[in-house]
Amino acid sequence: MFQRCLRVANVQDMFRAQSPLAQAASDPRREREMLQTFSVYVRDRPAVLNRVVSLFRTRAFSVESFTVGHTELPGISRMTIVVDIERERTPLVEANLYKLMDVAFVERVSDTAITQELALIKVPARKELSSLLSGAMAGFHTRIVAQSQDLVVLEVAATPQEIDRLAESLRPDCILEMVRTGPIAMEAERKSTVGPGRLQDQSH
Repeated sequence: MFQRCLRVANVQDMFRAQSPLAQAASDPRREREMLQTFSVYVRDRPAVLNRVVSLFRTRAFSVESFTVGHTELPGISRMTIVVDIERERTPLVEANLYKLMDVAFVERVSDTAITQELALIKVPARKELSSLLSGAMAGFHTRIVAQSQDLVVLEVAATPQEIDRLAESLRPDCILEMVRTGPIAMEAERKSTVGPGRLQDQSH
């Protein structure tokens, strides 16, 4: 198990070295305030996801994460898109999104919004890791969702920064596998400006 763990860790190191996300995390010049989060409300129609993704590709916007799911409004989905750009360029992103068919509403998520992410982390079921896992469960909103003789799968729901710290605390003892959803966000201090009236069909 330990040799397998080392091999997996080496593969992960290779991907982290090549990944733009890893380069951003390791470069002190890349501050988190460069990341801008957008909520994009779209109508559930064919090809809308492809159009949004194509926009970011053709405009060379650097996307850090992209999450989409249904909302409380029938026929409307909400995309949460984190983009690595200067704040001064956020109006450009909004303007380009509004040009797309079936994009109903766009807003930049404020710095005071509630931001959470879900991660699943698989680690070896080793006795020497038990105290570390107990600390993770106490300090990072973590619970065990699957367990066998050899493996433990953790679920953590926390801010992206907290998940980063948890991953760093576990990595020296070998994370076998990790998957993250990307962040979702909701404004806590004000009622959403989005409602059925704002999402009426518009001509494009």
